[in-house]
Amino acid sequence: MASQAVTRVPLVPTDTQDVAVTKNTSCTVVTTTHTSVALWAAPDFVLRCPLLSKFQITAALDNQAHRAFAVTTFEPVRHTPLYQLSAGATKIFNDPNAGGNSINSEAFSFEVLQRLIGVRLLKSEMEIQYVWAEWKKTDFTVSFDSRIFGVSVTRAYNFRGTFTHQDAVQLLTKKLYGVNVSSAGVCERDKWTKQILHIWTPHPEAPELLYSVYANMDEELKSNTVVIVTLSRNSNWLYRNDGTVAVAKTATQHVSSISVGA
Repeated sequence: MASQAVTRVPLVPTDTQDVAVTKNTSCTVVTTTHTSVALWAAPDFVLRCPLLSKFQITAALDNQAHRAFAVTTFEPVRHTPLYQLSAGATKIFNDPNAGGNSINSEAFSFEVLQRLIGVRLLKSEMEIQYVWAEWKKTDFTVSFDSRIFGVSVTRAYNFRGTFTHQDAVQLLTKKLYGVNVSSAGVCERDKWTKQILHIWTPHPEAPELLYSVYANMDEELKSNTVVIVTLSRNSNWLYRNDGTVAVAKTATQHVSSISVGA
């Protein structure tokens, strides 16, 4: 398979000169002399994504032959204890999963994807059917443009401090292999078109390291996966589940308020 180039774009605007702002109902586009960034500024958190990266994500989901590696940033609004989450994210919080301590990152992964490209939750982890019960699982499935996509969520987090090149190699090799295995074993009724590997990280150096490793990986290993790295700020609760998580239903059926411990 021929190598496909992945265009690299700045993570966030760095130039404060010549800034143009365009608003619509879903996001604000901030344009500088270097790049345009889609900005979702809600009362609970701010999500940023270079506009070119957003286009690459949707193009890769629309076309089986395309792939993408994109970087977004996630930052809670200071002093905001509640997160106004969609019904999909709330369902992931409430539904049983296969174990582990990743429920916070999985629920907020859906919320990021929902705000970023407008996906709809189809099934949570234990609702997806595989040819064998003990098969390697993906975390949830979503609908985008009337097609099914699997979503695998992981965290690039080194508890010792610095995230290294070797950490990036181990993480991507393990997770991309797992994506391919789960895709091979899913039952026909739940079969997806492609998978999204969503990687959370608090380490500023991690997106660059992950991209450098990804760019040199075997084409077959990454050909059917869209990789989205989200650099989180002030969000240690994404990497552990020892805080208090309270779900309070609001008056609508589509939004819940989630309080996450610091």
